[in-house]
Amino acid sequence: MVDPHVRSGLFASSRRLLGTGVQWLLLRLELLAAELQLGAAQAFDAIVLVLLAGLGIGVGLVLACAWLVLMLQEPYRLTALGTLATVFLGVGAGLIWRARKHLDRAGRALDGSRGELARDLQALTPRD
Repeated sequence: MVDPHVRSGLFASSRRLLGTGVQWLLLRLELLAAELQLGAAQAFDAIVLVLLAGLGIGVGLVLACAWLVLMLQEPYRLTALGTLATVFLGVGAGLIWRARKHLDRAGRALDGSRGELARDLQALTPRD
């Protein structure tokens, strides 16, 4: 026996197909939104790291120079200045490297959406 609540025919099929299409579109938009949000968070983290690196390098160099001038005797001043400058520049370079890694990950933020859309397109393409 046929269920009276289940409708058949061209219009009912069209409505179901349209409903499926809308569900698919909503799912893809949710995935895209999640990836964009993740990319924005990673970009913000990278910017903060770059700013902290610049601040650390600047303050460190100023303090290192002042400390060396005030505390060391004449023959050791240049050696200590070079050592501290190398340490602070190395820390700053490490932070900038880490920030670039964050930005590289942010650049790949939409890979999941692109992959899903490519699979969808492949599934919808007629096979010969």
